[in-house]
This record gives sequence, C-alpha cells and structure tokens, in this order.
Amino acid sequence: MKRTSILIVAALWFLGVRGATADTLTSGNDGRTVIDVVNTPKYGKTTITWLADANFAASLKPDSPYWVPGINPDGSMSLGTAAHFIDQLNKNAYLGIATWRLPTTILKDTSCNFMSGGANFGYDCGEPFDAQGNRNPAYPYSELAGLYYNGLGGQAHNSIKLVHNSAYHLFKHLQPYLYWSSTAQYNNVNYGNDFWFQNGFEGTENEYDSLFVLPVSTTTTGTAPVTSFACAAVPDTCAGLLPGLGLNTVIPPARPSLRKSPDGTMVYDPVTNIAYLANANLAAVMFPDNPYYVSGINPNGMMNTDTLDKFLTALNNPAHPFLGFTGWTIPMIAKDGLNPSCTLTPGAAALPDYGYNCVGKASQLGELFYNQLSGVPGHDIAQTSDWLGLFFYHLESNYYWQCQPAPNDPPGKCTPGNGAGFPPSFSFLSGYQGLQSDPNELFVILVVPGDAIPRERRWW
Repeated sequence: MKRTSILIVAALWFLGVRGATADTLTSGNDGRTVIDVVNTPKYGKTTITWLADANFAASLKPDSPYWVPGINPDGSMSLGTAAHFIDQLNKNAYLGIATWRLPTTILKDTSCNFMSGGANFGYDCGEPFDAQGNRNPAYPYSELAGLYYNGLGGQAHNSIKLVHNSAYHLFKHLQPYLYWSSTAQYNNVNYGNDFWFQNGFEGTENEYDSLFVLPVSTTTTGTAPVTSFACAAVPDTCAGLLPGLGLNTVIPPARPSLRKSPDGTMVYDPVTNIAYLANANLAAVMFPDNPYYVSGINPNGMMNTDTLDKFLTALNNPAHPFLGFTGWTIPMIAKDGLNPSCTLTPGAAALPDYGYNCVGKASQLGELFYNQLSGVPGHDIAQTSDWLGLFFYHLESNYYWQCQPAPNDPPGKCTPGNGAGFPPSFSFLSGYQGLQSDPNELFVILVVPGDAIPRERRWW
C-alpha cells in the first residue's frame, strides 16, 4: 500500500523484545512542516511540528529576515548562532509560528543503551518503552532521537540515508550529520546535547562546533518538561562566535606538498611523515567474506574504537597484511594532546586540546585539512578544497577517529582510545577537532608511517 503524507508504524512488544514504535507523521502547511501527534500518560496529547526543510539555514542569504551572522554556507552553525537563528525565526513568525525552538533531549531517557553520571546517551534513545518493556518517561521529548527511530524508521548504526521509511520523504535536506539539541550536558553547560543522523547516536558536543539545526515547535495538553538550555535561556547571552575561536581566523592558502603513489592507492604527507590510504572510507566496501572485514563495521563504514582495534589487527595480519604493509593505524595527535594552535583547551590533563585550526605535527588530520587541502574553519572540505579529489576518494564530510598515543607507545604506533573514555576526533565538515565517547561510531581513514613503506614502493 502506497503511503505519501501519512505513515503509521505499528508498536509491537513481545517477551520484552523491542519492536517497531508507533508514530504518525503528516505533512502540513503546504508541505513546509511535518507534524507528529503523540498521546502519552505523562504529557497528554503532544503535537510536534517540525520544519520540513531540515537545513533551512543553508538557503538563507544575508538579506533574508531569518539570516543571522555565523551561519556557515552549508547551513551548520555554533550553538550560540543556533539560538540567535531560532530567535530570528520567532521574531518574524516564520510560517506563522512564533514558538520555534531547538529540539529537547531528556537526560533521563531509559530507552538509551548507555548511562554515565546519571545521564543516558547512545543508541535507541527516544523510544516509548525501554528494552525491558517499561514505559520510557522521556517519550516523546527526546525529540531528535524520537524522530529518527520512531518517525523515520531509522536503525542504530545505520545512516538515515540508507535505512528509513516513507516518512523520510516528508523532509528535505536532512543531513546525515550532527544536529543541535537545546539541552545542556548534565555536567557541563558549555556542551549541548546533539543527535547524529549518520548512525542514530545521541551525545554531546562543545557549543563552538558547527552542527546543523532542525527547528521544532510543540503544544501539549499536559505539562511540557523543562530542560536547561546549553547557552542560556536568552539567546543574546549565548557565547556564539567569540574572537579567536577559529571561525573568524584567516589562514594563508594551502600549498599542498602531498605526493600520490604511481598506482593512486596512497598519498604521502611529508610534513607529518605518514602515508594515507587514498580510499578514505575503505571499511564501507568491506564485506563479511573479505579477510580484513570484522564484525561491528557499519554498512556506511563507521565503527567504534573496539571494532577499530580489531579492524587494524586484521589489516596488519603478518600472514596477509593489507597492501603488504604491517603498520596500518589511524591519524594521530601529539602524545601530550597539546596543540597550541587549537582554539580551545579542555581543562582536563588527560584530554587533548580541541577546536578549530589544530594544525602541524600535533594533529595529523588538522594538518591535512588546513595546510594541505586548504580547508576553512566551519566549512565543508568538499565545498572549499580544489585539491581533495586529486588525492582522495570516498572521504566523508563527517567525523573521523584520531588516536592519542599512550606515553609508552613507540613512534608511529597508537592504540585506539586514549584511556579517558573520550578519544580525539576530527570533522571534515567543519575542521573541528573534538572528543567523542568510546561507544560512538566514526569513520576511519587509514595511514602507515612514511618510513614503514618499502623502498621499492616509494615515489619520493
């Protein structure tokens, strides 16, 4: 049966096994909104109105009444800018609605599969019931997770572009990337909750990172939950884009010194003395019958650090090493984690510096993004680099794992994860070096130390 404007997904529970959930999505306002009506004992009848254009900000120009400074050309923005953007929509009553806001995340979401410090995060958040069949008090106000799993039929560990139901087509420009929530991290108000439409992961990110925005408006016959805003309740008090944080920093144009192997499989960076695999998402083309495939690799190539460790072990199998190399690893940051060019410092000795403009030998992917591929802070490398396609293919405009070597690791060696539970990462959509929790799943680009390549295979 063909369904266009209305999608009904049945909610089935049998012997405590989680099934599909029940949401009804309809198209409203001449297709410019998507409406979800949910009835729960806790909140009564809740009408959730989403903006159908899931990246509306990307279409705005400075002369638009809805545009605010700080919106990147691709539509991503810092959390402070997102607050100003929502405020501007309400001041001008976009689509006749003056109650737009960033989506809410409920920290006590019992359907999530991880908990830390009393807050839930991870996969399968936003469900009406938890895995044991108990009613989830957060439903339906873990809104981005609820939209992903209940409304759009998304599945954990899969991109919404790959796995979805027919309601997916009620939206346009939905990005397989991170979206801002309005809720602060439970123990750090400088971090806002977010949701990843690339793999269904609910987590947090520093307010200065560049994420996308999907405005929402709700009405309820009950009492809506109150959550703390990650910047402040009033947008004008949000930090936004402060001087020195990277987005307003002008850096010289890159002069690539990358060297491509004659067969096109490898790219050598003489600055960091490592050779990249030109296929920047090899794992996505791995199948179970491949000798280098390991269980836990997602269909889109993403994986957590445990799976990454097993993947590297398979690639470095002495009996049949991938491409004949036994030094496969992932790009690294400095052992001490410090990079004076980064725009932010975490305050915890075990964690690396982060932010924009992390370059040089202290951040190998930062060096690649900024100084080799001419990346711009807050901008998608695919839209700004004239060099990307000359050297790499299948590079995702998304987050990749990096590795912070342990003090006893020999040069060129690194075990995924930094022991603190938050390994470093790097986004090719924004040039942002960040921190991710171990259970999260990111993309992987492979490297070998330059001096590990046999002389007969070298091209320099």
